[in-house]
Amino acid sequence: MFPGPIFEHIALTPETALGRRFELVLAQEFYPFTRTADTALHGAYLDLLLRHLEPGGICLIVLSERDRHKTILSDLGAASRRCHAHGCTLARRRLPFDRVFHHLPWLWPSLAASVVLGLRGYDRTTALIVEKPPSSATPPAREPLAHVEVSQD
Repeated sequence: MFPGPIFEHIALTPETALGRRFELVLAQEFYPFTRTADTALHGAYLDLLLRHLEPGGICLIVLSERDRHKTILSDLGAASRRCHAHGCTLARRRLPFDRVFHHLPWLWPSLAASVVLGLRGYDRTTALIVEKPPSSATPPAREPLAHVEVSQD
């Protein structure tokens, strides 16, 4: 799908001009984009990332759910509407507790710890997957998320 990948580590501000488009963008939990409840700032960074995303490309935003009321997770409805304005879709997926596996060397204790942590609501990881349809495709027909409930464990 992504032949001959080139990896670039780039410091971004909402005004950054990257000079080209990318097939895959990984935004791995960075301040201030994902670590603030400032919806306007989320929108500015989403505009930047989606402007530089190739048609058919994917933007993967990965972050911890820790203190989610202080992150982009605090208003996923606004983020979804911003993505939809760019003709993109936004999906949220929860990921396993990768940190647990680094600290417990045996599979079964690691899995058990992950289940307990999940039930307690600790340190989950979320991936926000933004997909831009191919240029020949029409923008997504479904409406953006209007409201997303985020519990405060």
